[in-house]
Amino acid sequence: MKAELKKLSAVLASKETRDYMKTLRAISGSMRLRVLMLLSKAGRPLSVTEIAEVMNGTLSRISHQIGILKHHGLVKAKRHSRSVFYSLANPKVYTYVKLGKK
Repeated sequence: MKAELKKLSAVLASKETRDYMKTLRAISGSMRLRVLMLLSKAGRPLSVTEIAEVMNGTLSRISHQIGILKHHGLVKAKRHSRSVFYSLANPKVYTYVKLGKK
């Protein structure tokens, strides 16, 4: 029984668990979650201007939230001319967003 509990304790202390907790904290902000939901539904990368327009937010506030998401590897950026377009970084992020809707 003690050996089993030690294994469970090791799982909770693992880097994978810590990384998962950081990711959940990153998407826990309501605006960040809404940005991820918007990007998952858009079907194409969106610029900060487009995101701000849909969400009725300021460019600086949306940019700040996207910066946090990008720092945590949840969104990726692609520059096209003078604009930067954002999309979900990988399919795992879509899974996080989908779980949040349940």
